[in-house]
Amino acid sequence: MQVILFENIDRLGMQGDVVNVANGYYRNFLGPRNLAVEASASNLKRLEAKRRKLKGEADKQRQEADGFSRQLAAARLHFVRKSSDGEKLFGSVHDHEIHEQLVEQGFNLDRRQILLREPLKTTGTHTVKIRLIGHLEAQVKVVIEAEAMAEAKETKEAATATEATAAEATPPAEPAAQAEPPAES
Repeated sequence: MQVILFENIDRLGMQGDVVNVANGYYRNFLGPRNLAVEASASNLKRLEAKRRKLKGEADKQRQEADGFSRQLAAARLHFVRKSSDGEKLFGSVHDHEIHEQLVEQGFNLDRRQILLREPLKTTGTHTVKIRLIGHLEAQVKVVIEAEAMAEAKETKEAATATEATAAEATPPAEPAAQAEPPAES
C-alpha cells in the first residue's frame, strides 16, 4: 500500500515522500502514531501544496545543517585511555562517550545520530560520522592517547613552564663591582 509520510522515518523515507509499505505496518504503526496517511487522490493534492511550503523549510534546514557540520568539523574530542604498547586500548571509546563530550562542548544532538559501527579500540586520530538531516552527514575528529603518553606530555609541558617561570623570576646577574685601589693618605 502507498502512504504519504508526515515525518522522517529511518530506513523508510523523508517527510512528504510517497512510499510502499505493508498494510499491517501502516495499520499498526504508522497510522495510529499519525506518521503517515494513505496516498489517495485528495491526499496527494494536499501533499503537492504542502511540498511547496516544505521546500523552503527544507532549504533553511539544510543551510543550518551545513553550518552545524562546519562547527562539528572544527571540534576535536580528546580521550586518554590505558593501553598496551601505546597502541591497543584496554577498553574502548563508545558512542555515548563521544556524545557526552559533544554535549559538553555545546552541541545539541541525539546519541543515535553518531554513526559508530563499533567502538574505537586503538590510539590515534579517528574520524566519526554524525548524521544530521536526511542523508547529510558531518565528521568529527576523535583523538585517543595512551595514558602513559599523555602523562609524559603533561610532565614535559610542566617542566617547560617551570623553567620559563624560573627564568622570569631570576633577575639578571649584575656585573661584579671593580675593586678600587686603596686611597693614599
